[in-house]
Amino acid sequence: MLILFSLPGCPYCEALRRSFLTPMLAEPQPRAVLRQVDIDSSVILKDFQGRKLSHQDFATREGIALTPVVGFYGPDGEAVADRLVGAMLPDFYGSYLDDALAKAAAKIRTETEGKGGQKPSRR
Repeated sequence: MLILFSLPGCPYCEALRRSFLTPMLAEPQPRAVLRQVDIDSSVILKDFQGRKLSHQDFATREGIALTPVVGFYGPDGEAVADRLVGAMLPDFYGSYLDDALAKAAAKIRTETEGKGGQKPSRR
């Protein structure tokens, strides 16, 4: 799962959504489930363990204080790649995102195979 930690009105967050994340939704075989957490919102979500808490509380628990931050999580809620913090260099952001998604997928694949699970299908 890829989570964009965002704030309403954040121009950098909007640029990431528009230029990189929204196009991912149109991919024939999405590389990740995408979600957004607004770090100042009191809207309730369910975390990876099924507990209800606000977007703000989830962001605080994850140590997020500034935006944009893109986090990469496995099915159990553990980080599976380094976060992308800030907007970075727009010309290279797509490459940073692709690298992080590849690392996340490889880590999940390794963990799944290590637990005796079935190998995920390669698409």
